[in-house]
Amino acid sequence: MGPIKFLTDRSNLVFIEGVSAGALVAAILISCDFNIEKLIQVWLEIDQLGANHIFRTRWGVKDWMGKSWYINDGIKELINRYVGIDKLMAWDGEFIAVADNITRGRNEAFSTKDGRIQKNPLLMRDAILASASLGLLLPPVAIEGEWYRDGGTCSLAASLERDIDNIFVVLNHRLDEGAGEHQEEELGVYQGINQFRGMTRNSIVKDIKYLKSEGYKINEQNPTDLFDNVKVKTGVQFKHLVKDTINAVNPLNPESLEERVIVQRTAPIFTPTNPVQTLKTDKFRKGDIKLATDRSIKEVEEFAERLAKEL
Repeated sequence: MGPIKFLTDRSNLVFIEGVSAGALVAAILISCDFNIEKLIQVWLEIDQLGANHIFRTRWGVKDWMGKSWYINDGIKELINRYVGIDKLMAWDGEFIAVADNITRGRNEAFSTKDGRIQKNPLLMRDAILASASLGLLLPPVAIEGEWYRDGGTCSLAASLERDIDNIFVVLNHRLDEGAGEHQEEELGVYQGINQFRGMTRNSIVKDIKYLKSEGYKINEQNPTDLFDNVKVKTGVQFKHLVKDTINAVNPLNPESLEERVIVQRTAPIFTPTNPVQTLKTDKFRKGDIKLATDRSIKEVEEFAERLAKEL
């Protein structure tokens, strides 16, 4: 919640791309009209419901090509209760939920600006559910005859394509954190999940390196040396200078320029300094979400002070 509070307090959000729990949080945020207090209240209510409400056991879920550990009725109820599809579609910005299309073997972005979604907005509800359906734990979701599950990670290329100057990357784990926190879990269900986390981490690191090569200033909440040796590509700064100069010209007075021609392109990376480890499992305890929220807000306030000095 800390990064979201930071963003709603200091930024005019025009584009949000979410995957897994991030897609659900983003959808609820928009449904709350970007009121962070309402969003926190929603998650505190979920906190009191507990893990058993979200992760409901039923063996033999076999309506696709295999079994899952839980059914997804609990997450469906959360989406139906807290996500306002009308609010998502009415927002001036663009919201994207990313899910893995198992049928076609690729990630797919469901956007509120897509004609398919605008014709049938309820598809977005299914897309959010699919995005939050982590493989092995929750069953895939059928959308228009194809199967979808948790997309793992978002590609930051979508933000670059939309020419976003300030790209805020919000992660639920540290980039210098190992992927094997749960290797001792029963029945080995987390062995596959750990491998999945490792792959998504590598993908995220690759995307952030690309951002830096495109001239974005990387600021990490929890600094690592992962991006120290990445160089800005030749010609990138000149390309930005030309674009920024063109954008700064007042069309009513072509001879004038705004005072600030050069736009500082930034990519702050928000990662939890002291994560609540049980929240990464299906056995999170009542009170974990509140603890994580309180920690996150405090940690991000400290990061915000550092950002103000660096930018």
